[in-house]
Amino acid sequence: MGAAAVVAGLLRVRRSYFPAFDEAKYLGIGVDMWSGHGVTTVFGIPFTSHAPAWPGIIALPQALLGIDALAVGRFLNAVSGTAIIVLTGMLGWRIR
Repeated sequence: MGAAAVVAGLLRVRRSYFPAFDEAKYLGIGVDMWSGHGVTTVFGIPFTSHAPAWPGIIALPQALLGIDALAVGRFLNAVSGTAIIVLTGMLGWRIR
């Protein structure tokens, strides 16, 4: 549990200032989805490399409530990363 607290704390302290390439790509696809343009990139090209679930999930709060989609995606990444550490620790504790 200590490792999860350290990781969660570091994610809180050390934030990324600019969106990475992948983040910008998924944000654009999600915004296009919820604005009625379908699963397309910001250049209008259909995006068929990945399932549209993640872009849709992170852009939905922005479309409905005006919450920053980048913040939602980073929050979900932090929660899932911390959960993986906790679950791995629980599994390791059982195995030992």
